[in-house]
Amino acid sequence: MVDMIELRRILAAALAATVCTCALGAAPARSGEPAWERCRKRVGEHKFDSDYDAARTRLKAFLAANPASEHAAEARKELESLESFAEKQIEGIYKRARSFSDGRRFDKALELYTEIITRSPSPEWVKRAREGIERNDKATEPLFAAVKKKCDQLLAEWKYAEAAKTAAKSAEDFLGTKWADFSEKIGSESKEISEFFVRLGLKVEKGKSSPRKTPFKIKDLSGWYVRGKIVRADEQGFMCTVTGAGRTYAWKDLLSDKGGQNPKRFLEIMDLYQPEGRDQLALGILLYRRGFKSQAADRFRVAAKRGDLSDRAERYLDLIGGTLNRVAYDFSSGLQLMDWHASGGRWRIVKGRLVQEGEKGEGDLKLVRHKYKAREVRFFFELTAPSPKGLVSVVLVQDDRNSFGFAFSPEEGYSAFGSIEGNVKTVKDARFRLPRGRKVRVRCGLKGDTFALSVGNRKLPRLKLAGLSRLEGHFHLRSLGAKAGFDNIVIRNIKD
Repeated sequence: MVDMIELRRILAAALAATVCTCALGAAPARSGEPAWERCRKRVGEHKFDSDYDAARTRLKAFLAANPASEHAAEARKELESLESFAEKQIEGIYKRARSFSDGRRFDKALELYTEIITRSPSPEWVKRAREGIERNDKATEPLFAAVKKKCDQLLAEWKYAEAAKTAAKSAEDFLGTKWADFSEKIGSESKEISEFFVRLGLKVEKGKSSPRKTPFKIKDLSGWYVRGKIVRADEQGFMCTVTGAGRTYAWKDLLSDKGGQNPKRFLEIMDLYQPEGRDQLALGILLYRRGFKSQAADRFRVAAKRGDLSDRAERYLDLIGGTLNRVAYDFSSGLQLMDWHASGGRWRIVKGRLVQEGEKGEGDLKLVRHKYKAREVRFFFELTAPSPKGLVSVVLVQDDRNSFGFAFSPEEGYSAFGSIEGNVKTVKDARFRLPRGRKVRVRCGLKGDTFALSVGNRKLPRLKLAGLSRLEGHFHLRSLGAKAGFDNIVIRNIKD
């Protein structure tokens, strides 16, 4: 395990290679003394904060890594003395969670259940926490089914604005359950499409003095086929004039092409008004949800070219393409944390985000279910740092001598670092700072032996180190003296 205090010191010391090797996970010292002293210090800090379970976890980690240490007996004795206090602490967390569940405060219950899961005090406690989350999901399932049925009916009638309002109105009832994400998606997608039609209507109204003509001809009252002049549009359809007479077309009829599977005429009308960026994203969502995946993909590819929309568009493209070797965590379900294990910090799901709440000490959360090869790996996530204090990092760890990752620090800015069999390299941008309290999208990728990262639209220095592409290991989210929130984590191997 990387020593986070040492890592912070290394970042401040720039490219001090010998020290950096230790920070990134160099082989532990032959003597057990330094490791035990660090363990004792952390255990003392946890006991001072009355966090006996964290102290117990720290002692277990020391014994697992140093079973033959001359201090092992002392560690076991200390562990035994903490056992009853740690169990009472976990029991207290669980009882508070049950109380919130009984009061239908499922969001608060989820925070506590997921804290138990990430602490992982014992298989029995993890099982009870998982069952608590499942009970809350089951309790809210009938309500969600009713809301979904109503929204499905509204969407079938092309009443997107009303569907968005219905989903938003009930969203609070689902917080802390797996239905929250489904409800949020119904609401956000419906709103995106509704707002697109509002923009389309304004474009039509603005060009009313010289209206666009339909790409296809329409039969007028005299029997002639002419192109109609479009004079109005909303989320239901559009109106055009044909030789002076008004004619209304419903989008649902036009999109289905009289029951067929050809949205050509619908898209011809849309393209008259030169949709860009967000319009293309909305059209992609609409087409995707209506079953026209190929045409939706075309729209998402256009939207993906715009920086602020690329992540959302690429997620839909992943869904359409059925990307292999991909896992995603949106933390809408507390059971997603069964894939992770914490060896430090206080990790919870709070309002649909994974949050490390402790401002003191180290936080380490490892994705234990999946291992990743570094070759052509991509990973993305959203990060919120509510305070300028502390250090936040992400590391792929193979073993004590092989790892790579990056860190954000208020003192040293951004650093990317790698260690390959003791060969260490670091690159930095000392001027970069995470925006305080604002969510940012972090995009990372390793191609060959080159690691690249961007935050929002800002590209940060690349790390090149021979051997990076050969690594295989687990992802760790880490913090030191910092609060941090993570969301929408996506990890995939492109060519594996």
